[in-house]
Formats: sequence, C-alpha cells, structure tokens
Amino acid sequence: MKLNNQLMVLALLMGTVLVLQGCSSKAPEVTQATPEAQTVQKQAQEPEFIEMGNYKFKLAPEIMENGEAHLDYYVRDAKGKHVLGVTGTFHITMPDGTKESIAMAEEKPDDHYHGMLTLTQTGDYQVVAETNVNGEKFNPRFNFTRKE
Repeated sequence: MKLNNQLMVLALLMGTVLVLQGCSSKAPEVTQATPEAQTVQKQAQEPEFIEMGNYKFKLAPEIMENGEAHLDYYVRDAKGKHVLGVTGTFHITMPDGTKESIAMAEEKPDDHYHGMLTLTQTGDYQVVAETNVNGEKFNPRFNFTRKE
C-alpha cells in the first residue's frame, strides 16, 4: 500500500512538472508577407502598455527582412486617447553593447510616434524611450529581438 501511495505522488509530481514546462514555453515569432513581398518580423506576443504617471506607453517594432526597423511608439492618456505633441529620443543598445540614439517623430494620421533604424545585428535590442509629455519626462524601457 505504501508503494502505491509513493507511485501516485511521483506520478502527480511528474505531471505537474510537464504542465509547468508547457506553460513556460515561448510562442514562435510571427512573420507575414507585406504587399512588397518583404517579410516583416513582429514580436510573438502583442506588446502591452507600460503605465507611468497618468500615461501609458507601448513600443511595437516592425522589422523588415533587410534589417530596417520601424519603431512604432504609442503614448496614451489615462482614458486611452492618443497624446499630441510628445517629443523625445529613442536610446537603443545593440546586442553587442554599442548605442545609438534616434529622434521620435509623430506619424499622422495614425495616432502614434515612430523612429527608423537599420538593425545590423541579430539578437536582443534594448530601448529607452526618453519621452517629454507636456513638460513631464518619462523613460519607459522596452526590448525586442531581431531574428536572422
């Protein structure tokens, strides 16, 4: 009887480990064809907004096959409405540790801001979006990965 109880406990633990391993696996990167027949690399999961003060910030990079990256940047107020007149700079740290800064520009009429960058390396990029919203300064941090 004691052996049966031990086997049941062991089986339960093994099942729990398998379920937890399945939950921790990452979704694959999503690619899609654009009208120009170039591949756009999007992040596997839709980026979420980061809340800071009375504002929400989100970076949603689109990476072309040739390494061109369009950094879509969304700034929303507490009600979720696009905030006009935001200024700032993207400070990007490349996978090898080198740094580059690019100005953000408002993209009309799409209600977001953006920056353009050529990614010459594969790997993880870190971004600090130095943002000025109506005189308030924010530095939300983001990261994304360029696959091959």
